[in-house]
Amino acid sequence: MKRFACIFIAMLLLAACSGKKSADERWPAEIEGNTFTRSAHKVVSLSPSVTESMYMLGYGGRLDGVSEFCDLPDSAKKLPRCGNYLLPDLEKIEKIAPDLLFAPAELSKHDSAALAELGVQVVVVTQPETVEGILENCRLIVTAFEGAERADLRVKELESFFEVTLDYLADEVETQIGTDSEAIYLRRMPFMMATPESLESELLTRVGFINSAAEYTGWQYPSENAVALEPHYIFCDDSIDIEDLQKHKNYKTTAAVTNGNVFELDAEDFERRSPRLFFALEEVIDDMLPDGITEPKPDFVIDIEPPPVPEKSWWEKILDKF
Repeated sequence: MKRFACIFIAMLLLAACSGKKSADERWPAEIEGNTFTRSAHKVVSLSPSVTESMYMLGYGGRLDGVSEFCDLPDSAKKLPRCGNYLLPDLEKIEKIAPDLLFAPAELSKHDSAALAELGVQVVVVTQPETVEGILENCRLIVTAFEGAERADLRVKELESFFEVTLDYLADEVETQIGTDSEAIYLRRMPFMMATPESLESELLTRVGFINSAAEYTGWQYPSENAVALEPHYIFCDDSIDIEDLQKHKNYKTTAAVTNGNVFELDAEDFERRSPRLFFALEEVIDDMLPDGITEPKPDFVIDIEPPPVPEKSWWEKILDKF
């Protein structure tokens, strides 16, 4: 019996070794000039946005090091600190020996060369200024772990979620306050506010407001035109004291201030540019609406092909030969 068992196992192993190894169609994958021949397993992120996005997309377990500024979620705080993209801690990175490093901007020639010598592929994921840009950044991240085809599927899922959320919030705003209300997103006093080229302005208009700063650029409302500033609603970073608005000559008489329609938010929730900002946006709109959000968030169907079939174990591959 033992002899038979040994022969059977030997046959299985021989069949496995003699058969052609099935190719993983996910690879190779191209990302920003880098060729990935397999899934990235050890990753250092020097971008708070990428770090947060990795956790939200389900890849937080692949992180082995982060920048000194990566503080969300709490799990990221426990990881080794590897400096920042301007001054990466090359000694720590070498000790971690990652196969991939995400950076928010191009590294110096010296640091790029040092990382290349260590065999670390560097992918630059810049700060997006549109909803489409957030989706494209998520595409880069997912591609590094699951290939281009799976990244396309995940991006379609995210795009559906983003669109459903924005439409749902816009319907609530239209129902409760109409479609002709002007608003601003004030980042810093006195007149640093979201202008049309910014993501914050896109979000403001997508949920149904008219941006009072729509005629300007560069996050600056001209002080000489401030007398014409008449928003019905003001969304501002929580570093701004509402009393300062109530005392300021250009804000104290606006409908937003006189009617108590000033709403604080944490600017970092939006500046991290991760999918989490859509949950933060929902909280802000719920807070500012007279009755809060009254309708349940609609279900949505994602019209995409099923995800790739998981790769079989070595044992399943052997059994397929009999």
